[in-house]
Amino acid sequence: MKSKLRQITVNNRVFSWRYQPRAQNVSRLLIFNHENNICIEVFFHTEANWTGGNPLNEGISVIKNGQREILNLNKPKFIAELLMLILNSYESHQLAKLVINNGNRLISKAGYLEAHEEYLCPSFRYIK
Repeated sequence: MKSKLRQITVNNRVFSWRYQPRAQNVSRLLIFNHENNICIEVFFHTEANWTGGNPLNEGISVIKNGQREILNLNKPKFIAELLMLILNSYESHQLAKLVINNGNRLISKAGYLEAHEEYLCPSFRYIK
């Protein structure tokens, strides 16, 4: 299955992006913009005991600002939010070849908490 590049506009700049589950518990988000020489690679790690595929690809129940949502990194809404957080957190020269090995921390910084009633905690149960 080929992964197509998708387009998203953030801060009046058009970025190409692709989210790919790479292994059972590792996935990668690739974002780039050739005009501004930006290449961002973000890795997400989930627990190996998730039985339904990759939870960030299938959708995982989360809470943000008291509202329950389904977090799915194939949805542009979440990519735009994470990209905005990255652009605001790093200097422009750092974005030329940025690799973030703990994208899960990025999800937490964006304010998402995993929404399992028995496990409401800022450190995600399925997202390590």
